[in-house]
Amino acid sequence: GGKPGLAPEIRIEGTDFESTSLKLKATRIAPGTVVRTVTGGGGGYGDARERPAEEVLRDVREGYVSVAAAREDYGVAIDPDGLTIDEAAAATDRSLRGSGNREGAG
Repeated sequence: GGKPGLAPEIRIEGTDFESTSLKLKATRIAPGTVVRTVTGGGGGYGDARERPAEEVLRDVREGYVSVAAAREDYGVAIDPDGLTIDEAAAATDRSLRGSGNREGAG
């Protein structure tokens, strides 16, 4: 039920705001070139909307999950100013889980 992880990537940033993706092996790069390395992320496990709201809130407070992702992916509405759970909105969003209807989440 989880989402797939992200693959790692190395990109060379050009001066014209374009970039080139590199294979993950040795490459010669000119001095002064900006190199961006994006590490892969782990995939999810199970239905994200089953995660306890308090744990999602902790992840938001610690910077692992954004307020928007908490609502869209986990069905937990969080007040961005006070970083508290909006219980009524969270209950409504999570109730959409079983119907396949994701409207209102996000």
